[in-house]
Amino acid sequence: MLVRFSLIFISLTSCAKLSYVVEQAQGQFSLLYKGRKNERILADPKIDEKIKTNIRLVQKAKSYFYDYFDRKETAIYNKTTLLDRKAVTYLVIASPKDKVEPLRHRFPFVGSFPYLGFFSLKSAQRFEEKLEDKGYSTYLRNVYAYSTLGNFNDRILSSFFNYSDEDLIELVFHELIHTIFFIKNEVSFNENMANFFAEKMLENYLEKKIIREDDTPVRKKIVSEIQRLNLLYTKSKDNNEDVFQSFLISFKSNIKEICKSEGLENCWPLRIEDWNNARLAAFMTYNEGQKIFNDLYGKNGADLNHFILFLESQYQIFRKNKKKHKLKSFYSFLERIK
Repeated sequence: MLVRFSLIFISLTSCAKLSYVVEQAQGQFSLLYKGRKNERILADPKIDEKIKTNIRLVQKAKSYFYDYFDRKETAIYNKTTLLDRKAVTYLVIASPKDKVEPLRHRFPFVGSFPYLGFFSLKSAQRFEEKLEDKGYSTYLRNVYAYSTLGNFNDRILSSFFNYSDEDLIELVFHELIHTIFFIKNEVSFNENMANFFAEKMLENYLEKKIIREDDTPVRKKIVSEIQRLNLLYTKSKDNNEDVFQSFLISFKSNIKEICKSEGLENCWPLRIEDWNNARLAAFMTYNEGQKIFNDLYGKNGADLNHFILFLESQYQIFRKNKKKHKLKSFYSFLERIK
């Protein structure tokens, strides 16, 4: 999973939020300040050749992206920041214990987010502890890349290099899509769309079909299992923890069964030991919309240029009719037209 991170420079009435914004601003400016021009790093004999190879790969993927969509190149990824840690940020996702739903963090002007990111692991852990003290289920994970949505000239980060060459190229496409089409308060749409475009672009870039183990049926099953769990929470009068533990037994059994029926030898959900409401909520954020994109992509000639123009035009229609038709999200609008 790849994550978008939005930096917020606004006046807030909440001291806690103000403290968060200040800390994130310091972290962001540190990344910008420490960035060195790619040309200097590539010419530096002290820099590892693997790092130089990765920088060149990012540069090539960036040029391909802008050429593909016939857009003027920006200064994004013209500099590289070498980190002193493996991850660039740490993401905290929380959910109530009586339903699978991400806790949303709202900020004036920029909208709400189903997670918060921290440059400091200790800060992320402190925030996670506070949420747990308040009774939330939590999930903390490492983040290796994010986008400021074109608000800054993002740096190539050494954390990118945790990925394989193909995944690194796909990562660049994913993050760059955020800079040309992004919808406020629609995190799930943004991430699913970026995932879809990045994978299709990678195939075009490599001029070959990417053969990956198809776990689509497994992901669909997890979505249906999450829906079942929310229904159990609604109907049950038992303790929420008892409801979840009972669900977890059947959940693992059902996932194991579908993994076996699909012939998936290395079925990733079965390797996860710490499933909870927050982790399930994170899964939903990144996996609920791929079918919509596939259906609409086919109707637009299986052409990414046509498709993104289509999405942009439909979003303008959605904005004009959102209140009239009581549409909750762009997803709900796309469901109507697919």
